[in-house]
Amino acid sequence: ANHARKIKNKKIFNRDPTMVEVMALRAEIQQLLVAYSNESTSFAEVEQLCQQLKFAEEEKIEESGCN
Repeated sequence: ANHARKIKNKKIFNRDPTMVEVMALRAEIQQLLVAYSNESTSFAEVEQLCQQLKFAEEEKIEESGCN
């Protein structure tokens, strides 16, 4: 009984790899937009990340539509 009380369960989240990538790209875009407002990042970098995000989201939609 004492051993059972000491067991701690940890939450495990099932995450889709595509959605993890989308979340990471969104976070990076936000960071670049802040940096761009300080003029330390080029607009081309922000545009490139937006395109990557769009591609990842479209890929996710296509995958979910096939199921």
